[in-house]
Amino acid sequence: MSSIMPVQKYLAATICLLFLTVPILNFIDSSEEIDSTENEYFSASKSVSGLNSPGSEKGNVFSNSVFEMNSDSPNLVLDNGSVVSFINGSANFSGGNVISISGQCSLLGNYSLYCSGLNNYGQLGLGNQQLLSGYVDLGDKIPAALSQGNNHFCAILDDGSVSCWGRNNKGQLGDGSNSNRNSPTAVNLGVNKTAVSISAGLDFTCALLNTGEVSCWGDNSYGIFADGTTTDSNTPVIVNHSIGESVVSISTPGYSVCVISSSGSISCWGYSYTISSLGGQLTNGSISLSLDSGRSAISIQGTNSHACAILDNGSINCWGVNTYGQLGNGQCSSVIPSSGCTGSNTNIPQYVDFSSSNISDDMIAITSGLESTCSISNSYDIFCWGNQDGQFDNTTNFLISPYLMNFSNGHEISFSDQDMDGDGITNLLDVHMTGDDDGDGVPSPTDPYPNNPARWMNCDLGSWGRITCNESSIGHYSLSSALYQSECPLGEYQH
Repeated sequence: MSSIMPVQKYLAATICLLFLTVPILNFIDSSEEIDSTENEYFSASKSVSGLNSPGSEKGNVFSNSVFEMNSDSPNLVLDNGSVVSFINGSANFSGGNVISISGQCSLLGNYSLYCSGLNNYGQLGLGNQQLLSGYVDLGDKIPAALSQGNNHFCAILDDGSVSCWGRNNKGQLGDGSNSNRNSPTAVNLGVNKTAVSISAGLDFTCALLNTGEVSCWGDNSYGIFADGTTTDSNTPVIVNHSIGESVVSISTPGYSVCVISSSGSISCWGYSYTISSLGGQLTNGSISLSLDSGRSAISIQGTNSHACAILDNGSINCWGVNTYGQLGNGQCSSVIPSSGCTGSNTNIPQYVDFSSSNISDDMIAITSGLESTCSISNSYDIFCWGNQDGQFDNTTNFLISPYLMNFSNGHEISFSDQDMDGDGITNLLDVHMTGDDDGDGVPSPTDPYPNNPARWMNCDLGSWGRITCNESSIGHYSLSSALYQSECPLGEYQH
């Protein structure tokens, strides 16, 4: 990243209302309809149209995760902090004060981490297995990126360190043991190594490091270490991916790993290159996937047995299992006679066919479910395809081509800026420049945190943030170098 756009920093002379009583959300009820005007969102407001390149990247310190699949249903975070899910083809608004989501956990506006749901392995991180909802105790750190795996959870913290919790039967927590943890436990990434991106897989975890290397730990039965072995490790192992370039983005579909390298190429390794079918072969090193000439990838997401990438021209390529049309190429591979499917599973990237939707928009965000995929266009329309239980079009039919969802609030999605310096190169590809010790794209001499890719700002009094500075909103204050803003005490004001 050749430069960082200056962020206007000034003290907001705003008055805290005497009877301001907006509490931090104590419970996120996914079934409760809310009036978004009654929920104050602690993040600074922003106009989506003002972003250089809006989008969402899961598990990355440069971006909040505001678009993901819960099983096969898309979830969205809006700029008022509410969360949108889809039931019977219609949007359902719930919760509030959320800025980032990953599975059972939500990062709230005050940067606390709230988790709820199944907790049989301690995967909520609440200190025991009895509680079904609550806040994760991360000490004096705040989460910068989140990723939920199969009954375990990992987070990158604001100093670039990694903590994990939950099930640990294969060493997927990376703490040197195979004991389940119901509270966050630190992962030793190595001397002078920090994490830029995190992706928790089925029973393993991988992190993209500040050095451009990939480190994985946990279940190696299917070759996630890319060295031809199948021995598990409960401590991080530097992957022998043999790409020869720095890695800039990572995803862990099924028992495999797929990455984007600094040149925009895609490589995968593990079990049958994201096809989790019997007969898959382990890889010794990585396998480069073939993109069309001149094309490069700018975002990648994978779940279960397929993966997809957004390319630099706004198109989407998908590959892997296609039983229910989750590749979006107008075909499916189900062998059930009544399905009428033609086509096959493939590890050759296939273009998603949007012709039936009569659109020519570029895609700016993508997410994958167990057997489905969804994307968002630069017109903020949402498209989904693959398997469903009525979430897409209120039927149980699987869709082999993109379906336009019934949602008109796409412009309100709380996207992160994917090109913060406005040079036309996304944050992911605009890193590891000469003189950049931590690989975050900010030259070390001008980086207040030269060994921490998760932070590069010391914001002035009245503004807050890790990588951008946001003016404190009405009714809130922030001290110098604050990572988040706080609510003014009753009867006091900011001046």
